[in-house]
Amino acid sequence: MKKFLTALIAVLLTSSIAANAAESRIQNWVNDLISPITTKEKELNSQAEAQRKAREKKQKAYEKQQKERQRAYEKKQRERQRELRKQQREREKALQEAQERRENTRNAFREEANFWKSLFNKD
Repeated sequence: MKKFLTALIAVLLTSSIAANAAESRIQNWVNDLISPITTKEKELNSQAEAQRKAREKKQKAYEKQQKERQRAYEKKQRERQRELRKQQREREKALQEAQERRENTRNAFREEANFWKSLFNKD
């Protein structure tokens, strides 16, 4: 019985060792098959990451450019508004001066007419 048990233990140990060795060989074989795929996957992931970073950089540059354009547009609008207000003030001033000249001319005519009336109406 001891011999049988010893033989059984020896068979179990050798089969276990053989199974581990076979498993190791299978794992190496699978790894060899998968390694090109994982390498390609890493390459694709790095390319995708590079493209993402390039897109983000381009997007930031575009947003910066848009902000600069917006600021320039707003500055131009403010300058245009200032110029319009200045022109409006000048027009109002010119209108006021024209009204004052008209009023002065009317007053001068009235005074002239009153002067001549006063000269001829001295009775």
